[in-house]
Amino acid sequence: MRKYFFLITMLFITSLNASLGQSKIKAIKAGRLIDVVSGTVLLNQIILIDSTMIVEIGGAVVIPQNAEIIDLSNATVLPGLIDCHTHLTFQPGDNYYEDIFRKTPIDYAILAHVYAKRTLQSGFTMVRDVGADQLIDISCATQLTTVLLKDHECWCRHLG
Repeated sequence: MRKYFFLITMLFITSLNASLGQSKIKAIKAGRLIDVVSGTVLLNQIILIDSTMIVEIGGAVVIPQNAEIIDLSNATVLPGLIDCHTHLTFQPGDNYYEDIFRKTPIDYAILAHVYAKRTLQSGFTMVRDVGADQLIDISCATQLTTVLLKDHECWCRHLG
């Protein structure tokens, strides 16, 4: 019995190491790429990404055979935007004062991921959330990392 347990454990560890060691190569074909260093728009660029690291950008980049190709040749690609004053856990609306008295932290927590996803889809890849109550921003970041953004990092710190 111990021999089988040891064998199964070793097979599991070996398969885990093999899967973690494999890189996830992606090639983004960008029709237009905003180069913020030179202040120009580059045409027909390829962005080569290995796991979460950009390894090469250029017009003549060789795309590896096993790469996942993301075709954005009809789009403009730009670096992620940064917003230092966001409210990911709520969005003020027409009934701002009514919401203050009628909504609970649970209401805000249920909708926080919707606002965070909207912000991400708008091009903001780094934000500073201000005004979150009951550590909702921390919970939202944890859920985004583990559920929605499995291959991405989400750093969160509460200074409250």
